[in-house]
Amino acid sequence: MPTPHAPPEPHAPPKPPEPPDQAVPPAPRTPQESVDPPRPTSLEAHGLYLSYDGFTALHDVSLTVPPAKVTALVGPNGAGKSSLFHCLAGALRPDRGRIVFGGRDITRVPAHARTRIGVARTFQQLAVFPTLTVAENVRVGAERGRVRDPAASDRALRLFELDSVRDRPAEGLPTGTLRRVELARALAGDPHVLLLDEPAAGLDTAEVAALARILRALAADGTALLVVEHDLDLVAGLADRVYVLTAGRVVASGPADQVLDPRPAPEGGPP
Repeated sequence: MPTPHAPPEPHAPPKPPEPPDQAVPPAPRTPQESVDPPRPTSLEAHGLYLSYDGFTALHDVSLTVPPAKVTALVGPNGAGKSSLFHCLAGALRPDRGRIVFGGRDITRVPAHARTRIGVARTFQQLAVFPTLTVAENVRVGAERGRVRDPAASDRALRLFELDSVRDRPAEGLPTGTLRRVELARALAGDPHVLLLDEPAAGLDTAEVAALARILRALAADGTALLVVEHDLDLVAGLADRVYVLTAGRVVASGPADQVLDPRPAPEGGPP
C-alpha cells in the first residue's frame, strides 16, 4: 500500500502512546454491520488540558459537537485549534479532561479505533495516496469506517462529483479536486461525526460554495460536523455554533451571527 502525504506535525510531538485499554478490537464485521452507539451521538470535550514542555496548548477547554449541526472552531494561529482537533481525532491524548462520544469515554481510544466507531477526519494538508486512483482512495475510507457498505464509495464519489476522475491517479489532480477526494474518503465510512481541518484551503470561490452546500446537506442528514476554518465568511454562512479559541482557552462561544459580529458589545455587556 503506498504511503500517503503525512499531515502536519503539531507544535510538539505527541506523547508516547499508552496501551489503548479502551480500544475497539478489530473484530470481523459483515457488510453494513454497525459497531457504534445509536443516533443521536454528540462528540464532547470536557475540561481538556494539554501542555508541551511547559507550554500550555489547551487550558480547561470544553466543547460539544452535536448531531445535525455544524460547529466551527476559529482563532488566531497558535491558539490551540490544531491541538484540540488532534485530541478529538485521537492523534493526541490530553493531560487532563475527558472526550466523550455517544455517552462513552473515548479519551484513551486511538485514532484508528475512533474511525471504526464513527468519528472521521480530514487533514489540514492533503493526505491522499498519490499512486492510487480516486476511487481507490475513497474505498480506503469505506474499508476503515464504522460501516462496510460496498456501495458507499460510489455514493461518496457521486456526492462530491468525482465520477469523471474516479479512474485517474490522485497524483497531479488539482488541489480542489483532492480536497473533495479527502472529504469523499472520510464520508465513505458513514461517520456520525466528521472533523474537518481547514476544508476550504486551496479552493476557489465556486468550490467553497459547493462545499458549503454539501456540508449543510450532511448536517441536515444528522451528521455532527466540526469545522476548523480561517475563512470567516464560510463560517458565518455555515456554522450553527462557533467556538473562539485564544491562547489555549475558549474565550467565546455561541451562534455565528453573535460570535462573529464585528460590532463592539455595549458597555453593559451583551443585550
